[in-house]
Amino acid sequence: MFFRTKKKNVFFDRRAVPVRAEDLLRVILQITDDVVFVKDASGRYQFVNAAAERVMRHSREEIVGKRDAGIFPPDIAQTFQEVDARVMKTGKMIRTQEQIPDLDGTIHTWSMTKRVLYGSHGRVAGLIGVARDVTRETRNKTVTDRLIREQKEQIKELDRVAKDLVRRDLELSAVRTKHEEQITQLQRVTRMLVRRDSELTQAKERLEHLNREKSEFISIAAHRLRTPLTCIKWPLIVLIRRFGDTGFTRKGKMLAKQALDSTERMIGLVDDFLNVVRIEERRFVQDLDVHDVRAFIHEVTALFEGRAEGLKISFSVSIDEKVPRENVFDHERVTVVLQNLLDNAFKYSSKGGEVTLVVGMKDANMLLFSIADHGIGIPHDETYKLFQKFSRASNALAHEGGNGSGLGLFLVKNIVEVFGGAIWFESEIDKGSTFYFTLPVRGS
Repeated sequence: MFFRTKKKNVFFDRRAVPVRAEDLLRVILQITDDVVFVKDASGRYQFVNAAAERVMRHSREEIVGKRDAGIFPPDIAQTFQEVDARVMKTGKMIRTQEQIPDLDGTIHTWSMTKRVLYGSHGRVAGLIGVARDVTRETRNKTVTDRLIREQKEQIKELDRVAKDLVRRDLELSAVRTKHEEQITQLQRVTRMLVRRDSELTQAKERLEHLNREKSEFISIAAHRLRTPLTCIKWPLIVLIRRFGDTGFTRKGKMLAKQALDSTERMIGLVDDFLNVVRIEERRFVQDLDVHDVRAFIHEVTALFEGRAEGLKISFSVSIDEKVPRENVFDHERVTVVLQNLLDNAFKYSSKGGEVTLVVGMKDANMLLFSIADHGIGIPHDETYKLFQKFSRASNALAHEGGNGSGLGLFLVKNIVEVFGGAIWFESEIDKGSTFYFTLPVRGS
């Protein structure tokens, strides 16, 4: 018979030479893939087999006589020395698993068994150790355990799904019955809705007809009112200018001015109604032309200078130098926008307050106007309705005593949007409001 090692073949012929146990053991130690080593009581290697030489990457001559610290990295050597100390102290066999990196950084799992060796007098002479690379087995076991766990979880999930399907089937049967009842009810409701839709269509047509008649009535009435009001206004203006200082008593002059103010308010209200009708009927025609922006601003604000002086309100106008000298816009309509916003700013400001008009550029294509006051402000819960027709804030009604139509901001918003701009505001109760609107920059 023979045994083969890495270096040579060793033959033993029982008929010729008896096999000694020592030789047999030596061959086994050389051919096994397990690492076998012997250390003395001080931790120095006394014997290593061929597998140990391969794993440690050192020859037997380089290993024997050295401790772990001379062969392995410090942390691994420290671990080995601690286990060795426990084995030789307790006299018990100890099995451990160690994670040891290879030279290329690959981590290997080694199963190590160490047992104490005794000398002839019964004293501890050292230890013998056997180490086996169980990386693959450990990995396979880990994968197997994970697959088993996943399979168990899948079985549990399938069982849960099966139970859930049974429960859902029962629920669906109940829902199906309920849905059939609801379908029957929906069919009845659908028939009723079709009937109601027909009725609503007829009602809508009647309302549209009434709305047209209303608009026609307001338009005719407004035009018929405007002519006599204008006829009243101009004689009053002539009388006040010619006889205001000498021809009237103080009371007469006051009454004449009150009549003129009331007439102008009525004409403004009539104009508002006419504009509302034009907006609703989409007959709002833009009269665009080239205008000097600064001259236009000064023309409109000049109308409020006397009012500011009478109310002792500080009134300032600022025009940014980036604002173009000329722009294309509807002079009459933009005048309505500015007058409405400035009128509100003065109307809701107290004596000694401040009103400011700032004209600048929102961007290269938009003019930005802002009108700020330090007046009564707008309640937060009423801001949503401010631009609606006939809508007014509660504190504005109390401040004015019920005067005003509630059409001004509705007209302002519609005029600005027709010209391609936008309007918004910021307000704080008892601290004032700032209204912003934009108009496009147009070439000539």
